[in-house]
Amino acid sequence: MRRWTRPCTTRRSRSTASSRPTFTGGPAERRRARRRTYRTLTELQTQLQRRLAEPPPISTRAAAWWPVIVALERTSDSVTEAVIATRGGQPEPDLDQVAVLRRAIRQLEDDVRTPADDDAELLADGVLAPIAREVDTARRLVRATAPGRRRR
Repeated sequence: MRRWTRPCTTRRSRSTASSRPTFTGGPAERRRARRRTYRTLTELQTQLQRRLAEPPPISTRAAAWWPVIVALERTSDSVTEAVIATRGGQPEPDLDQVAVLRRAIRQLEDDVRTPADDDAELLADGVLAPIAREVDTARRLVRATAPGRRRR
């Protein structure tokens, strides 16, 4: 029987680095970052689908992570939509708000290993508001799914 490994722990350096240039880099750098992010999510999805084909308890644990991956994809889509909106004339987002969202996304990875009890809602304005909502959803899902989490 195969040993269960958490699918959200793969490719940390690539996914973390890819969020950096989203609102601060040049067009080519942003495009590469988005492609890298979507490629990483696709690899994660593929690994999870392989785990779903395993017998229980591996498949049961893998199925619990599926909503997290969907939330991460929606977050990536929201970032892409925000970049397109700013390119189309919407005001550039406040870089302080971008930094807060970036930290929250990076914190998700730590939450997979050690769930936090920080349930504070992320707030953002303009093109960042949908991203904040998606990150909040992903945070709740990760914290509910992560091993060792006490159910209330």
